[in-house]
Amino acid sequence: MARRILLIPDSIYKGAGRCWVAIKDGKIVAIRYMGDSPIVSLADVGRKRWTRAARRAFAIRESELFAEFRLKARAELAELGEVVSGMASCFEFIPKEARNG
Repeated sequence: MARRILLIPDSIYKGAGRCWVAIKDGKIVAIRYMGDSPIVSLADVGRKRWTRAARRAFAIRESELFAEFRLKARAELAELGEVVSGMASCFEFIPKEARNG
């Protein structure tokens, strides 16, 4: 079943971006933006300059941090309702299935 586009309440909308939402009774009750994932710096991977090894370490750490952020965000949302991935834009949420359909 294809999902429909839902309105995002003004009180929780922060702008366009990829996100997860909690849906309860057909309405969005919470949102977590994927772009709010922690930022990695060279210092976080123990490097002072960009080298091939630094880029590799950076990519690995960035992936680890996003995975941790994703698990936490989705767990928080699951307590509030059904968790759905998609895109926020102009106060609307477009579910991933709707974009691929």
